[in-house]
Amino acid sequence: MILEHVGAPAAKTLIVEDIQLEASAEFFGDASELLEVQAASLAEMHNLTIALARFEHKCITEAAAPELLEEGVKEFFAAAVEKIKEWAKRFMAWLGSMWTRLKDLFVKREDWLKRNEVALQKVTADQLKGLKVKLGKEVMNGNPDSELQGVLSAAENAIEMAKGDIPDAAPEKIKQTIRQRVEGKLKAYDEKKSFMKSAHDSMVGDEAEVELSPSDVKKLIAVALASFRSLDQLKYGKKISDTVIAQADAVARMAAAGKGEDTKQTNARLSVLREVSSEVQQMFAALSSALSAMNGQAMSALVKVASHGKVKAEGEAPAAKNEGTSLLAAFM
Repeated sequence: MILEHVGAPAAKTLIVEDIQLEASAEFFGDASELLEVQAASLAEMHNLTIALARFEHKCITEAAAPELLEEGVKEFFAAAVEKIKEWAKRFMAWLGSMWTRLKDLFVKREDWLKRNEVALQKVTADQLKGLKVKLGKEVMNGNPDSELQGVLSAAENAIEMAKGDIPDAAPEKIKQTIRQRVEGKLKAYDEKKSFMKSAHDSMVGDEAEVELSPSDVKKLIAVALASFRSLDQLKYGKKISDTVIAQADAVARMAAAGKGEDTKQTNARLSVLREVSSEVQQMFAALSSALSAMNGQAMSALVKVASHGKVKAEGEAPAAKNEGTSLLAAFM
């Protein structure tokens, strides 16, 4: 059964160094834009499906030659494949804008942390006295690399569902299967929750006011540094989209050569590819949001530590106003 292979391999180290992303003039990089792209793409696919149904009805009622219907079906498959490929390309344009926007923000925060890290590592309990910050319960335990690599590896494996023979029931169960095998890699996965909520609960969690200790500050530094690095993992979405496009081309070749029962199998593969693309793309919006929230909470707490404890940035001369630990510096 092809469903048994989804997410089966263990999480691997994702190679992202050779993946280049650029901001697109089409997108700002917000999650809401991805919903717009998906809504438009699904509407186009729906219209295409309705057009085929009407064409089939006309062929049957007018007793058209079987060859005419066969050509119409092939045309439908070719058009559907192009829609899926266009969808993947628009996702990559969105991904480039989302990643670039977060990267610009993270670089500024990372620069602030580099200037203040040594002093923050030495902060004492006395300096922290009276300081309370709001943190998600999972932030200090965060391991964003592990969360992202597990989900992204499973997502890439899910694309394999469009290969080989697909059981008759697969297209109907595909969304549930993807959520269990791909989204289920998150430690706080709950099938009743949205992926966005599961990702947030896994990487951030419910907020509570806490009093920090020096060891907590060290943990927050580690989390912030890890989240800076983990952002690059999201570049892997380009490779996943490239795989979707390659699979779509393979389906197109099958459709061009197929007859009879092959038509049913081609349609099943298209259904799988469409559902996988939809779920995986939404997943990137959720992961980027959760990673940004994790980093934002960790950095906000560290900035407050620096200000409250009058921490002096490395190499900074004493001054009445410590600009190296400005509350806004890490977020501008």
